[in-house]
Amino acid sequence: MAGNRNEIWRRLGGVVLFCLAVGLAYFVPEIPFYSVRPVDFQEEQADLARGYMGMGVLTEDERRLARLPLEQFVAEVITGRNVVVAGEQWQRFYTGVAATLGGSPPDRDWSRRAGEYGGRVFFRGGEPDIRGLEPAWQNVRPGEEYFLRLPGKPERWLAVWTYRLDESDFGFGSVATPVPAAVLYPYRVWSWGLLATAALLYLLLPWPQRRPELIAYARWRLLLGDLLGYLLGGMFFTMPFFIIANTRMVLYPYGFFAAIFWLLAALGGLALAFNGWYAGLQWELLPDRLRRFTWWRVEEYPFAEMLRIEPCTWQPPRWLKGLAWGSAILSRRPQAAGTALILSGTEYQGMRIVNRDGRTLDFWLTDQLGGITMPGWERIPAALERAGVPLADRSAATEHRTWQ
Repeated sequence: MAGNRNEIWRRLGGVVLFCLAVGLAYFVPEIPFYSVRPVDFQEEQADLARGYMGMGVLTEDERRLARLPLEQFVAEVITGRNVVVAGEQWQRFYTGVAATLGGSPPDRDWSRRAGEYGGRVFFRGGEPDIRGLEPAWQNVRPGEEYFLRLPGKPERWLAVWTYRLDESDFGFGSVATPVPAAVLYPYRVWSWGLLATAALLYLLLPWPQRRPELIAYARWRLLLGDLLGYLLGGMFFTMPFFIIANTRMVLYPYGFFAAIFWLLAALGGLALAFNGWYAGLQWELLPDRLRRFTWWRVEEYPFAEMLRIEPCTWQPPRWLKGLAWGSAILSRRPQAAGTALILSGTEYQGMRIVNRDGRTLDFWLTDQLGGITMPGWERIPAALERAGVPLADRSAATEHRTWQ
């Protein structure tokens, strides 16, 4: 018989969707980016005459350009870097750029294109908004401004700047490109959909039945455990993406750096795995046997095959404690040390059923504070006692049961 398998997909699906959402949110495509601005050459020449930061400091060539008649100034500035464009699409494009920089963008999409410091509107190569226009400047070299002339009265100009981003534009805690996030990360809009899907998957997948005859862990504890697991794992998983700001670079060349945080994130994943196991775990008392539901199957344990029931204590395995402390030392974060300290002090009380063939069956009844986590658990030892299965006293039982 199948067990409570939804508890696997509820958590595994959420983790996979969350990781995909974070990766997409910081994925930067390897395509050129463009910034566009309207050009008023009369104002350009006046700015040139004022010098660097308005201090009047000019090179000899800048002084010469500043003294030229406007027509000659334009001719020198655009030489070898201009093309004539025309058509209704170009007119709409110019209007959109000018309106956006003037504070009245045509729509919400245009408003997201404005640069942080103003003066420019940004686009990705191949976008629908510039499809058909891009060939006019696609041969522009990065670091060089190119001028587009729209004939008419008055004559209008646009300046285009090309960006080809590389590793130098991203790094520890900073993004050195002026491209706004809405343009730089085109798949971020999909991330919200993936996160919403993960939340719906968690909430809407059918939960295990809670019939009166079933004994199971309190659901509020399971929900709280999942929340803590997601917070712990999510925080450390996303940290390298926040710092590097480029999914490809998180994987290479900063993969080792990311792995340190992901070791800590794995603790959150382990918490979700343990919590999922307990969420799918249910017990049912039958007249002659004990039926156990797990997240992948249903098992039955006849009373006649049981030798005894004894108390036991569970602690996390040594390797898990060592992993937690090692990650805390590497990350040098107080939060990580706190997590390792809590894990080291974890201890749960429970019962162990020993079968005649040597197999054992454990169920855990308390949290770290000694609170009962499985309401109705007392029915299990009572039913075993009625069936003649002896209950060992604590002095005869092994005090600590730890995975080695």
